[in-house]
Order: sequence, then structure tokens, then C-alpha cells
Amino acid sequence: MMIDKPVSPNQEMQALLKILTRGERVVAAGKVKPVAEVIARLRDKRKNNHAPSF
Repeated sequence: MMIDKPVSPNQEMQALLKILTRGERVVAAGKVKPVAEVIARLRDKRKNNHAPSF
């Protein structure tokens, strides 16, 4: 369970900038795939695996 604590606008901005920076690094490192490729893979996986695995 997460407890909400008061966050200043400055802290919120710093957290958002941190997330943005991390995302930019992931893209720059080539660790992303085109969304069409991901969707096609998921559809194929779903098509070939009728029973959900938990």
C-alpha cells in the first residue's frame, strides 16, 4: 500500500524530468521496438496460446 505524502511542485517536476531522461536514454540505446511489431507479436502469441497462463 502506498501512502500519499505531500509533494512540492518542485519535487514533482524533478520526478517527471527523471522519468523523461530515463526514457530518452532507453530510446538512444536502441532498446525500443516499433509499436506495430510489439502488437503483431502479442496478437500472434495470443492466437497460438488459447489458454491464459497465470
